[in-house]
Amino acid sequence: MASNDPARIAERSQRLRAIDQDIIDLVRQRQETAGQLRTLRRLAGLGELQPTQENEVVSRYCTALGRSGAPIALHLLLLARSAKAGEGGA
Repeated sequence: MASNDPARIAERSQRLRAIDQDIIDLVRQRQETAGQLRTLRRLAGLGELQPTQENEVVSRYCTALGRSGAPIALHLLLLARSAKAGEGGA
């Protein structure tokens, strides 16, 4: 099979679209879960944000993805915070 086989290219493109949709779905789930956790922490009289846990998230992403992991983790944390205003509609 030639490397420029149109069927193979189309298949890989479709696979990337499916992966992108999975990532979008997971980010939305993460936003929703983070919002629920903030609510539970607030109701328990605890602070909504936990810098230590956020640092652990960044560390896990860096360990798994190298230097590229930090901006991804930071952006996910930012998305979770920004969903606060739109909880339920994110």
